[in-house]
Amino acid sequence: MSTSGVRVRIAPSPTGEPHVGTAYIALFNYLFAKKHGGEFILRIEDTDATRSTAEFEQKVLDALKWTGLSWSEGPDVGGPYGPYRQSERKDIYRPFVEQMVRDGHAFRCFCTPERLEMMRDAQRAKGLPPGYDGHCLNLKAEEVTERMESGEPSVVRLKIPTEGSCDFHDGVYGDVSIPWESVDMQVLLKADGMPTYHMANVVDDHLMKITHVARGEEWLASVPKHILIYKYLGLEPPKFMHLSLMRNADKSKLSKRKNPTSISYYSALGYLPEALMNFLGLFFIQIAEGEELLTMDELAEKFDPDHLNKAGAIFDVQKLDWLNGRWIREAVARRLPGPRLRLGLGERSPDGRPEAGPEPHFQARRTAAAFRLPACQRRRPDARLVCRSQDLAGRNAGNRQHGGLRSREDPRMECRNDRAGTARHRRPPRQEAARGHPAALRRHVRLGALAAAVRFDGAARPFGRAPAPEGCKPGADRHGGCPELT
Repeated sequence: MSTSGVRVRIAPSPTGEPHVGTAYIALFNYLFAKKHGGEFILRIEDTDATRSTAEFEQKVLDALKWTGLSWSEGPDVGGPYGPYRQSERKDIYRPFVEQMVRDGHAFRCFCTPERLEMMRDAQRAKGLPPGYDGHCLNLKAEEVTERMESGEPSVVRLKIPTEGSCDFHDGVYGDVSIPWESVDMQVLLKADGMPTYHMANVVDDHLMKITHVARGEEWLASVPKHILIYKYLGLEPPKFMHLSLMRNADKSKLSKRKNPTSISYYSALGYLPEALMNFLGLFFIQIAEGEELLTMDELAEKFDPDHLNKAGAIFDVQKLDWLNGRWIREAVARRLPGPRLRLGLGERSPDGRPEAGPEPHFQARRTAAAFRLPACQRRRPDARLVCRSQDLAGRNAGNRQHGGLRSREDPRMECRNDRAGTARHRRPPRQEAARGHPAALRRHVRLGALAAAVRFDGAARPFGRAPAPEGCKPGADRHGGCPELT
C-alpha cells in the first residue's frame, strides 16, 4: 500500500519487441515510487488493434520482469482499478467522450480518409504543418444526427481554442508555454468505437488515481491536449515529468538503425539485468567517479528527480560493457568458493592464477574454466579462443592446430596459432558463419559466454564438470562432437 499517495505507471504498447527505452522510463517510475513510498503500476495500452498482439504483450511482461522490476497492479497481478488492458476497458471511455460532445467541447467528423489525405498534401505543398482544417467543426446538430442515423462512419475530435497558449509546469523542463494554434484537433474516438491514446490515457490515469506521469519528452507536445481533456471533463490533471530521450553517441535519437534497441537483444547476448538497469539508473542520479556500481536499492536511495539532466541520455555501449563486466566479476566473487574477492585487473585468485584481464574473451575463458563447463556450453564461435592456461593448452585431441603442451609466458596471451591464417580452413562451417555476424554480435558474444558460465541453468555450477547437454558426447570439446559447434 502507498504511504504517500504517490501512484505512477508504465504504459507500454504491445506492438513490437520491448524497447530498451521502455525499461528506461519504467525504471524512472519505479525509482520514483520507491523513493516516495508509492505504488508502481503496469498498464497495457493496446488501443492499436491492428498492431497489438498477445505475443508482444507477453514479451513486454517477460522483458520487464527480467530487468528485476515489479509492480503492485497490472494485467498479470490484478488490482482494485482493473482491468489493466485498454482493449478490455472499451466501454469505459464512451461516456466520457459523449459528455464532451454534449458540452460542446468535441464534435463529430465525417471526413473520409481520401479527403484527409488530399488536405494534408495541399498543406505540405504550401509548406504548412499537417493538421485538421475544421471542415466538420460547424456542422448543424440536425445534419449530424441525420448522418449518424444513416450509418455514415465518423470519429470524434477535440475542439481547440483559437487564441492564447497552454501554460503548464513540467517536473523536468519547468514552465512551458505552447500556443494553441500549434495544437491539432485530435481524434478522441475512432470509427470502430475504440478511443485513441490521448483519450484513453487521460481517462485511465484519472480512474487509476495516477498522481505523477513520467514519460519521454516526445510526449511534451501532447500535454496541451491532455490538459484540455482534463479541463473539459472537470478533472484534476496529474503532475507531468518528461524525460530526455535516449540518444546514440552522435546525439541522434536511439534507433535500431544504429544500435540494437530491444531488451531481448541484450538479454540474449548475456548482459546481466543488474548491469543494464544500473547503466540506465545512472541517468537519474548524481554520483562521484568510482561509485558507478549500484544495486536497485542504492539507485533508489540516490535517486533525485529534482535534478535531472535535460541534455539527453547517451546510450554508451562501451560503458554498458564495462558495467556488465563489473557485475559479472562481482557475481563470480560471490559464488566461487574461498575468499570473497573483487576480481579486477592484476588481482589473483586463491590458486595464485591471475584474474580476469581487460579483454572480455579472457574473462570468459577464465570464468568458464573455474566452473568446469564444456566448451560446447560456452557458445563461443571464435577459433581464436582455443588456448587456455599452460596445464590445459593442447590437450584437445580434436583440435589439430594444437598437438601438445606449450609453455606460455602469460596465460592472458592468445596462442599465435589461434590467429594463423591456416586455421581458417579448419573451422567448422557454422563457426565460420558466426564470424561473419554483425560487428555488434561479434563484440558481445564473449560476454554472453561469461554470463552463461555464471548463470547456467539459473544458478552457478559448483566445481566439477557439468553434464554435457543433449546431443553432446561426454568429454566433447570445441571440435569433439557437439552438434552446436560442428
